[in-house]
Formats: sequence, structure tokens, C-alpha cells
Amino acid sequence: MTNIEWFSDLASSPDVAARFDSTESARLNEFVAVELVDCSLPTISTAQDFESAVKILSQNKRNWSNRLSRLIIELHAPTDAEAARDELRQFAEGCPWRYLREAAQGSL
Repeated sequence: MTNIEWFSDLASSPDVAARFDSTESARLNEFVAVELVDCSLPTISTAQDFESAVKILSQNKRNWSNRLSRLIIELHAPTDAEAARDELRQFAEGCPWRYLREAAQGSL
């Protein structure tokens, strides 16, 4: 299971807080260190902190993914392709999610 698959499974869990333990907390920290650029989590000491961090990360991932989808559609629409490429380049430079950066770069 990839890191992204693990996180998606965690985020879609009906009771994220119930999965909180030292192993899952450490894995979440490792996930953030590996999959996001220049990001780290604050100390997570409770199940509620863990659940909150997962929800915030999940929503952030969804927002960036939706933005990338819109940019790729714009790139292939009969509009200003150069402007769309510029926006995609900016996305690839500014997105904190490594796999979405790579997808954006691959679409250029």
C-alpha cells in the first residue's frame, strides 16, 4: 500500500480518532514529511488532535487535487494555452503535495 493509499484509507475511516495510537501518529508524521514539501505537523497528543490533522490534510489534498483537475481541463480547452501552462507551472511550484506537483509537471 502506498503512502497516498494509506492516507486515503485513514481519511475515509468512519472513526479516525479510534485509529489513534503511537504507531499511526508516527506514520502520519512520516507521511507528511515524505509526501508534502516543507511541511510538518504540530505535536499530536490526543485522538482528537489526530482526527483534526487528518481531516485538515484530507481537505487540503482534495482542494489542491480539484485545482489541478481544473487547470488540466483549461490546458486542453480552446483558450489561451500559454496562460494555462503558466498557471500549471505555478501550481507545480507552489503545491505542497509532491504527487500533485509531479502530475502537474507531467501535464506540461
